[in-house]
Amino acid sequence: MALGFKVTTKGDQEVTVYLNQVGKRMINLQPAMKQGRVYMLGSINRNFERGGRPVRWQALSMNYYLAKLRAGYGNKTLIRTGQLKRSITGRVEPTRFIMGTAVPYARIHQFGGTVQHGARTERFFRQRKKTGAFKRGIRLFGKARGFTFGSFAMTIPARPFILFQDEDITALNTFVLRHLTEKKGG
Repeated sequence: MALGFKVTTKGDQEVTVYLNQVGKRMINLQPAMKQGRVYMLGSINRNFERGGRPVRWQALSMNYYLAKLRAGYGNKTLIRTGQLKRSITGRVEPTRFIMGTAVPYARIHQFGGTVQHGARTERFFRQRKKTGAFKRGIRLFGKARGFTFGSFAMTIPARPFILFQDEDITALNTFVLRHLTEKKGG
């Protein structure tokens, strides 16, 4: 004798409709990705303001730090003119967002590395006034002084500024989950 059973549920049509809606939302996560992009721009700005997170960036060399202060650029690491910080952008796609910058020197600051400076010679022309001060805009050809600077290498430590923190991952997961589970049309 064969034993059989049948399972029925009430409301299975509503569950099927809901799961189909979630499946459709998984194809296009752009609303959640837009929220994530805006959130990450704020997180990256906090990295600049705090001088690195969760671990602070390596301090500037004393010579560079003093030269930066003398030039009036302030004392924040990776912020001289603010161009790098302002250049961070994000692009949203259906299932992801991409953060980045087009500033050429961003890579060396993000990952660290060595910069090679080649040898160079500079010539300058000056003429003094009777008071001993230099005259401006005067060029006396043939009476130039020159200086030669040798080649050197400069090592820049990694100071990752585009970096996802643990709390960022939690927030991004919340945006995606909210997008997938929200009820449309009331």
